[in-house]
Amino acid sequence: MIYTVQTYDNMDRTTKTEKFLLVPNTGSGSGSSSYGSGTGGTQIPKINTNNPADDILLARTEIFYDPRGKIWKTEQSVVNPANGAVQGKLLGQTWYDPKGRVIKKIELGANAFTKYVYDSLGRIVKTYFGLDTTESGYAAATNVTGDTVFAQSETTYDNLGNMLVSTQIERLSTASGTGALLISTGRYQSTAMWYDGAGRQIARANYGTNGGSILTRPVTVPTRSDTCLVTEMKYDTSAGRAFRTIDPVGKDHRFFFDTLGRTVKTVANYTGTGTVSSSTPDQNVTVEYT
Repeated sequence: MIYTVQTYDNMDRTTKTEKFLLVPNTGSGSGSSSYGSGTGGTQIPKINTNNPADDILLARTEIFYDPRGKIWKTEQSVVNPANGAVQGKLLGQTWYDPKGRVIKKIELGANAFTKYVYDSLGRIVKTYFGLDTTESGYAAATNVTGDTVFAQSETTYDNLGNMLVSTQIERLSTASGTGALLISTGRYQSTAMWYDGAGRQIARANYGTNGGSILTRPVTVPTRSDTCLVTEMKYDTSAGRAFRTIDPVGKDHRFFFDTLGRTVKTVANYTGTGTVSSSTPDQNVTVEYT
């Protein structure tokens, strides 16, 4: 039998969770047996949660809270399941800013960290993934000075909270030095978005590396090309549903709905008639739903 033991602090928070394999007491000494008798002679395990020393530890996770009640550290023991011996621990840690937002996080057993930067409205505008084995303290958690950054993401919003530009950056194999990635040390890939007056996305454009330059988002939707992959979304006037998508190649894809707003038909590569033809199987590819 396998059982679990939970340990709580004075605020009724779980601080430790352990899993044990029950080892029956088969000796003839004065100690009580590990089994008692239930109705009909059923053997019921006796679990002494205060002293499971005779049982085999299978797993242990410990949780640590800061003065504000947030989890700042988690430790997971590395256990030999044959004898319950603890052979090490995996450590996970989290750092918070004065507003209680996560600014740095290291997953269990990892060396690399993830750091987050927020704007004045609490939105994440930058994310860094990197390594700094000598870093300590809260001051260092608020910046990437001296950090080796492997990847980062940057996001720009408008005043309504719509995402305008999303950029993913990967460290170049030839890069050196520490700190945030730049156009000279990182491979930038950017996607821009546009919206209508109702806040609905009407287009997005994947610029790829943008020719090795930082993207400046144009005010209007650009013309699609081999280096600017534009996808457009069209909405119907009756219910405001997205009923049409035009992909970067310029192919038109349509969606049809019933009176309850459920999709009843999709037509890929719509050519104007929507009629299926065996002579042009790549056009008006139709799927119907009942």
